[in-house]
Amino acid sequence: NILEFPERSILLVKSDVATLSSAALLLSQIAELKRAKKTADYFDESEQTDQSNYIQDLLERSQIDDTSDIYVCVLDTGISNGNPLLIPFLKSEDQFTINDDWGLADDNGHGTGMAGLAIWGDLTDVLATGSRQTIEHRLESVKLLRHSNDNDGEHLGNITAEGISLPENANHL
Repeated sequence: NILEFPERSILLVKSDVATLSSAALLLSQIAELKRAKKTADYFDESEQTDQSNYIQDLLERSQIDDTSDIYVCVLDTGISNGNPLLIPFLKSEDQFTINDDWGLADDNGHGTGMAGLAIWGDLTDVLATGSRQTIEHRLESVKLLRHSNDNDGEHLGNITAEGISLPENANHL
């Protein structure tokens, strides 16, 4: 499978250094070599007990600044606060919704995923390195929608402004 550009072609090659080193003709045609990015497949495909162990290990080697007044407010589909990687960072009083009938929980997973990125970044790197992590911020969640058509016909600027005002008012900002 080759990705073609006008001046370059990109392909994924699986090889070891010794084999590549011995292919002088091939190397003369290559502008650049890079390692393929690691993905989270290894963790995603692991057994549930192994995933729990990875999560526990990550939490044990993480230092969380509970005194920080820095928040990342996720304006999305809500956050499911039962996710073990998010529990230390999201208090129930920091969850809001623009429509009480929707509840606070994430019905489609997008907001929870965005919250994970906001706290941990790329989990592949964080889980694989084994290094200590310092997290100096917490989360707020404002559920602006459940499904893609929830706000059809609405002024999205007003919906966003309403969502932003909820945590601001709750925290008297």
